Amino acid sequence: MNTSGPRKIYAEITTHCNLCCPMCVKWTPGSRIRESGMSLATFRRLADALPHAEALVLNGIGEPLLHADLPAMVELARSHMPQSSWIGLQTNGLLLDENTAGQLLKAGLNRLCLSLDGLDGEPAGNNGHGAHHPSTVFQALAALGRARQAIQPVDFQLGIEIVLMKDNIALLPDLVTQAADHGADFILASHLLAYQAEMEHQCLFNPNTESATRLFASHQKLAVEQGVSLVNGILPIWSNPKDENARRICTILRQLTGEARAKNIPLHLKSLIEWHGRDLSQLASSCDRAIAIAAARNIRLELPAPQALAARSCRFIEEGSVFITPEGEVTPCHALWHSYSCYMDGEEKRVTAKSLGNINQQSLAEIWNAEASRTFRREAGSYDFPFCRSCALGPCPDITNESYPFTNDCYGITVPCGHCMWCLGGVRCL
Repeated sequence: MNTSGPRKIYAEITTHCNLCCPMCVKWTPGSRIRESGMSLATFRRLADALPHAEALVLNGIGEPLLHADLPAMVELARSHMPQSSWIGLQTNGLLLDENTAGQLLKAGLNRLCLSLDGLDGEPAGNNGHGAHHPSTVFQALAALGRARQAIQPVDFQLGIEIVLMKDNIALLPDLVTQAADHGADFILASHLLAYQAEMEHQCLFNPNTESATRLFASHQKLAVEQGVSLVNGILPIWSNPKDENARRICTILRQLTGEARAKNIPLHLKSLIEWHGRDLSQLASSCDRAIAIAAARNIRLELPAPQALAARSCRFIEEGSVFITPEGEVTPCHALWHSYSCYMDGEEKRVTAKSLGNINQQSLAEIWNAEASRTFRREAGSYDFPFCRSCALGPCPDITNESYPFTNDCYGITVPCGHCMWCLGGVRCL
């Protein structure tokens, strides 16, 4: 385990934004994120940690181009970081013109990602400061391309990020084509984390593992062969089968759950039934076409997993990451960066930010090596916590907030990772 300091630092330099996108946590009713900006003095507190860092990402919930000191922050970071490291940010592109792009490239920015959620010409929503129109993103790409050609930066990568939803998944192949036409080097796609109840139906990420889905499908096939179905009326007949068909279903369910126990496969029957009936052919076909176009156009396409990974992996833990708020609070991961609400299994789940310390009071190295930080990384990196969203008893008290605020899960683990979409492979970040 790295003890010198974090290898990847996410510094949220502002929570202010010039858009009001419906899929963003900042603008949802459950959000408890106040508007603030990181001072240059607070940012300078990172100087001692930057020589050990492989990457620095200068954004969070807000729009980084709104921060007047952004070029100075990039320049300061570049002067302290190893030559092989990279500095990046994500932006909606509204404020990115050729002059701004040139300043950032000269300061040492290595990676810039523009957010785009559709190609249909409809705004993504606004708060009076302008609309997020696809043409805005492509204008920003063009401006950055001109600055890139003039300055010729070394090892610079230009990308586009997209949140995959039912309403835009059919457009993914065209987005890859458009991105390639405008000189993008990569596309980063993520599934939707529903911050509002009405957004949950837009999610394309199956929270059940492939092994659970496959096991359920095999027993549903067996049921159909016997003239019954597992997807109709399971719960009412589970404990009191009243006829021959009900008894057949109960027998098959006992076989299903017994095999799942023997193979240590978590089952959430209600969720499996729901996702078994969903038509995800558009997701598969769009992804396949997008992959083929990306390969032909030599653009890197990073797609999220279509459903929960049985072998969970937290990139934040594996990459040695920390996350810092504008006030200097240090948190261990993206999921615990802020206090907010999201929706899982039709329930509102409240999440409380977890602070490990503040860089205005201690060095980042001291916070990184403190017992609280090392314990969190050890427990989170062991992946011994339950599959909360695939649990037979779900939705669990953690999701329904009966055990709020979180202290430990049903296994006694003190990290709130059992429900995490990042760890399951559904959500991706720069």
